[in-house]
Amino acid sequence: TLYYDHHKLGFKRQAQLITQVRDINVYDLFLRTPQLTDGDTTFLTVYALHLKAGTTESDRQSRLTMVNVLRSHLAGLPAGRSVIVAGDMNLYSGQEPAFTALLQPAGAITLQDPLDLGDVDWAYQSSFASIYTQSTRTSSLFGEGSGGGIDDRFDVALLSSDLLAPSAPVRLVEGSYR
Repeated sequence: TLYYDHHKLGFKRQAQLITQVRDINVYDLFLRTPQLTDGDTTFLTVYALHLKAGTTESDRQSRLTMVNVLRSHLAGLPAGRSVIVAGDMNLYSGQEPAFTALLQPAGAITLQDPLDLGDVDWAYQSSFASIYTQSTRTSSLFGEGSGGGIDDRFDVALLSSDLLAPSAPVRLVEGSYR
């Protein structure tokens, strides 16, 4: 599901990218501005994904395969398209092939990590506790919900480089991504 302020953004279309694990949702939105009546606007494409969980080599390969489907779609976007890729990425490190692939240019689109952590191993390290998003429970509750403990950065948002420019019509507000 995608939540957005319909006073600021309009909905153009939704699609799915099919992968062997689960689909990646694609939402095309447009910025509502006075210039919209003249047919001039800024488009924003949002990808909502949930990459394969797990720590095995097969799990890592499945995540990379899903990311490659996404990258193929990104490569077909026009230059200047604003992009957000966000969701439960189940990544344990900035060195994981799926993460490094996400940060490589795909056509005219280059994604960046607003936290700019680089290729560090952020799992199970107390110095990265402020970015952890995994479940706070170490075991499931009455057979429901997830466990695991809060020791990983799984929920990630990556932005196209234009969204980090201070003068862009659609941009990340400094200090808002925590």
